[in-house]
Amino acid sequence: MNPIASLEFAGKKIGKEMVCAWYDSPFAGSNLLSVARNNTRADFLYILIYVGLILLYSYLQMQQEKRIFLNELLRLNLLLALLAGLFDVVENVLLLYNFRHVNDSGIYISTMILSSLKFSLLGWTVLVWISSVIRSNKFHRKEFN
Repeated sequence: MNPIASLEFAGKKIGKEMVCAWYDSPFAGSNLLSVARNNTRADFLYILIYVGLILLYSYLQMQQEKRIFLNELLRLNLLLALLAGLFDVVENVLLLYNFRHVNDSGIYISTMILSSLKFSLLGWTVLVWISSVIRSNKFHRKEFN
């Protein structure tokens, strides 16, 4: 598993150990914690991109979806994508807080719950979108045959 993903899903004790280990690991004139900090900051842009894409593709598919149930689920995707993005932003803020307080004993806030919620919401939105696309393609094939 990706080290950042491992940290996102780590509990308080293991997460603190990982951050301390990264702080003590030299890398390119600095340490691995600096790399993680920079990647976490860059993740804010990635959040905007993936939330925007989910919103766009869900909206476009919603315009083509004939089934009311799937159309409503695609509409729900708009809210769930925004919630997932919000959870990701809070998660990143907490990670940056943990990175900043690496030398403070006992200070570490686990992001495990936020990460679980975020990935669950993202998985759901992608599943709904794919289901709608597959059903739409089957529907369009039947129209032309």
